Amino acid sequence: AMHSCKGTTPEYKQHIKKLLQQHFKEILETKKGVHHVKVARAETNKQNNMANVFLNVTYNDSTQEEVMFPLVYVNNEWLIQ
Repeated sequence: AMHSCKGTTPEYKQHIKKLLQQHFKEILETKKGVHHVKVARAETNKQNNMANVFLNVTYNDSTQEEVMFPLVYVNNEWLIQ
């Protein structure tokens, strides 16, 4: 779940969903989709309520990239910030 979507309107959630769908379509068109994802590492702050998770993504066109997801721990769950 995304922290920015908690407590928002259905319209905002739909907007975010549409953006993610467009991004997925772009990956399919340009990189032929995702072949493999591996967690490279996770770094937390001292309070253990925020983290950056680094993923190594390999695409079907054999290209690779590292993607970072900032997370926040709220109400007993980790959310994408």
